[in-house]
Amino acid sequence: MTAQPGRSISWWALAVTCQQVGAGGRSASAYRVFLSLEPADGGGWSNLSVALREARQHGAAVAAGRRAALTAPDSDAALVNLGSAQHAAEAYHPAADASRRALTLAPASADALMNLGASLDELHASMDAERALLRCLRLRPGDPLALAQLGRARERAGGAAADRTLRRALAASPADEEGWAALGRARLRLGDPAAALICAQRALTVQPDLPTGLLAKGAALEAGGGTLRGRLWPSMTG
Repeated sequence: MTAQPGRSISWWALAVTCQQVGAGGRSASAYRVFLSLEPADGGGWSNLSVALREARQHGAAVAAGRRAALTAPDSDAALVNLGSAQHAAEAYHPAADASRRALTLAPASADALMNLGASLDELHASMDAERALLRCLRLRPGDPLALAQLGRARERAGGAAADRTLRRALAASPADEEGWAALGRARLRLGDPAAALICAQRALTVQPDLPTGLLAKGAALEAGGGTLRGRLWPSMTG
């Protein structure tokens, strides 16, 4: 943002401070006041999109992201944030398109590659998702979020490499509940329902009502039978 005198810079500072402490709703309100004073500030619209996404106001986040991309057409960051908002709103085709547009402006944008891989994975384009995520990891070696997303893409595709990738990701981010659920599915595909059940339980420890964790647990119990249920989790057989 170009520094502005008076009220606008104060509202910008308040919005950024709220965003930094995780107060997405208050941050969004401050950005809106700022943008009423500086409506042509593309960075403000883009940051508003992020704040609204963090506050789970997905439709408004997409609208702000589109305004940012129109206001700052040469900004890859605006397109990255638009893609993130569209992905959160489960608009995966537009999200992938926004990420591709960001990459035309900044071919080495790891964030755009991460978003592209995640959106392509949701669209079941697993091979293309894997290619994008491997490019991301070449730019950010060992990045736990990219590893986790790569593992989920590989698991969805049924690849044998999913198990190893997910284990690496979970070693770095052991509280990733979706990662544990994906590892459970991968272990089940490898014919190991006992390990699959343990992974599902790890997912449910983090988030007890996680749908993918509950499904992974049910599949592991069904594959392992009553003996597996009693041996591993005698207090969780209800």
